[in-house]
Amino acid sequence: MSQFYLINSIMTGSGLLKSGKLIDDTIIPTGPITSGGGLLVASSDATVAAAALVVQQMWLQGKGQSECDAVMLAAYESSQAAYELAHDTPVAASLNISGYAVFNKPLAAELISVFGDATMAAGALALVANHPNTPCKLQVRLTCIGGITAGTVTLIGIGADGAALTQVIPLTGATRTVVTDDAYAILTSATIAALAGNVAGDHIGIGVGSALGLPVPSSATSLSVYKATVDAVMEAVGTVDGVARTVAPTTAGNGTHVYEFWYRYAFPHTHAMS
Repeated sequence: MSQFYLINSIMTGSGLLKSGKLIDDTIIPTGPITSGGGLLVASSDATVAAAALVVQQMWLQGKGQSECDAVMLAAYESSQAAYELAHDTPVAASLNISGYAVFNKPLAAELISVFGDATMAAGALALVANHPNTPCKLQVRLTCIGGITAGTVTLIGIGADGAALTQVIPLTGATRTVVTDDAYAILTSATIAALAGNVAGDHIGIGVGSALGLPVPSSATSLSVYKATVDAVMEAVGTVDGVARTVAPTTAGNGTHVYEFWYRYAFPHTHAMS
């Protein structure tokens, strides 16, 4: 008999196996888990075991899959790093991981739901609470009629994988809409600084984009989405951005649709051989 902790949530024939779950191989066969992209670590690993206890409570508290998986992956990486320090030869490797994500009623792409169109002014913008309603790329609408000579808006928040995000957008230039590089699960703050040359007609607005953020670590490679549904009906997979880890569904969001995506990615890591 052996026991393991599951690092990443995976879908199986019987449903979702959640990260942090203790797997007893006399009860649950490990072969289908590993062949399906699941990563198992021996329950004797103290770092992973401690994280699993935390994650089990997070699931009970209703936390999302991306948050729970991120904690387990961080614990796994920490454990691996400690192991490598104690051994001789680091070896590069890659894990093939599968995932599943649900997006409940994402809004149609627009320009004002996060911050309503308003005159540019230095300082923090008064963001609408609890936005975006689902992890997605944001759209920053810059109306520039007065020849702005200097200034930036800095967006700080949390990505779909739970990691911190920061993007600085220059305010100089013509009227335009800037789509963020990454998907934001939470936009914590948006702050205008060093603004110069602006006039009363120069405005800024922030809304949601069409690309939805998958809970995939930024170090992931070879991201592919192999199945997509809208309102429980299969449809063609939309546009996937492997760098940003996003997918823009074929059927655009309108505030009513529910989307499901099944995806795979490679998770590079190193382990040591003594």
